[in-house]
Amino acid sequence: MAPGLLIDGKGRAWPDDSWELARRLRRRTIAFDLAGMAVRERGFIHVKPQGNSVRVAVNPRLLERATLGGALYALTDQRPSRIMLALVGDHGWQYEMFPSLWEFAERAEDLAAGGAMALRAGSLAAERNLRAISLPVFAALRPLVELWHHTRGLSHEDVATTLRHSGLVNRTVIARQPAGASRLICDHFGSAIQMRRPCEALLAVGQDLEAMPDRDYGSWVVETYSAALARRRLRLESVRATLRTSAAATVNVRYDRLLMPWRDPSGDMLLFCISMRRALSTVA
Repeated sequence: MAPGLLIDGKGRAWPDDSWELARRLRRRTIAFDLAGMAVRERGFIHVKPQGNSVRVAVNPRLLERATLGGALYALTDQRPSRIMLALVGDHGWQYEMFPSLWEFAERAEDLAAGGAMALRAGSLAAERNLRAISLPVFAALRPLVELWHHTRGLSHEDVATTLRHSGLVNRTVIARQPAGASRLICDHFGSAIQMRRPCEALLAVGQDLEAMPDRDYGSWVVETYSAALARRRLRLESVRATLRTSAAATVNVRYDRLLMPWRDPSGDMLLFCISMRRALSTVA
């Protein structure tokens, strides 16, 4: 059976048979149920692979957001097909099943104490099944997705028209990758994306994409956009990030985004990032 991980109150991961962790918890042996004790008494999260699924054990009364953040990173690495949430309480264990990391994260975050969840590395993107585009919340995306499939990702004048008609042009970033280059240049930065003021969004056009108010977030954006261009396929993601805006404020954001790679007739590649704010987003 695959080894499991215990996530502590600082978001650090430990093997669930770690002698060092047992000593830190003042246990002289790990012959007892180290994972069970750490979850029940110390608020650890236990992440245990079970075939293609993962069992995640949590004590909701002791759950902290830093612990949850560490668990989400561990689950992102494992890419499970299903996640079983095991909740321990006064009357034993209760179980809930989730089809994806994002659905699990939303449920677990509701259980966590305190304010907005801090992310250890600043940004986290969880891929969602493209079938989710059939949900009502993504209705505005569907004409563009249908056009992408019809043209096999080749950009032409109908693309810009369809984007305008979608009502999402102000929620869209368009990055251009010149033929034969790795650099990403901003062709468009939607005015409704509040990490920049509207006047700054206009000034971003023609600049390197990573030149954002939060340089770490900008570097992460370039990395993920470049990966999407290399894959040449649609990618729907749910994103959590902690970033600095142009107003020098630090905010926690939650949003969904569709990454759409297009081949321009000039030989350049284009990447559309269309973001959809979630109900609990501060800014996206």
